[in-house]
Amino acid sequence: MFPTDLIELNLHFSAPILHQGTSSLEPLLDLWSWAGYRLAEWSRDERRTQVLRHAVWLPVPFIVLLFIRIRRRTRRAGGAALGNRRSDRAPITPGTDSEFYLIEKKLAQMGHVRDQGEPLSSWIRRLRRDHPSLLPDEGLEPLLALHYRYRFDPQGISGQDREALRDHVRAWLFGQPSGALHS
Repeated sequence: MFPTDLIELNLHFSAPILHQGTSSLEPLLDLWSWAGYRLAEWSRDERRTQVLRHAVWLPVPFIVLLFIRIRRRTRRAGGAALGNRRSDRAPITPGTDSEFYLIEKKLAQMGHVRDQGEPLSSWIRRLRRDHPSLLPDEGLEPLLALHYRYRFDPQGISGQDREALRDHVRAWLFGQPSGALHS
């Protein structure tokens, strides 16, 4: 036998003994030790030490720029100190304050919930089909058309139409007959 064969033979028999009682994190600890050793070796070089000393300042301009951008964005949005609270301004999406949602809420309280993502028009058609006594007349369609104009039309609706939407929703909610709504 050659000496190299003895070494291989010795490693073959001692390998299970070497690995007994070792942690599964040992490879990570070895990597950590190796990285620390390489960093210490690298930092011994005087030129690299100077680079490291100056590299600490590298992220400072980026942090300053980030701070400036955040500051500008909050100023543009307006702060509470200026009296510009969100509740004082118009809704973010036009039409989200439509009174038609009160009808949806009342019907949901009665157990007729609109499915998530279901358009109001499809929901009303489904209610009319499944519960004909619930919505006997065609009074909601013109009201829905006015709601859709208020909600999605880029020009919106006039003040008169907005008032008509409020009045007709109230009339529908309280079961009072109101004048015909023309869309």
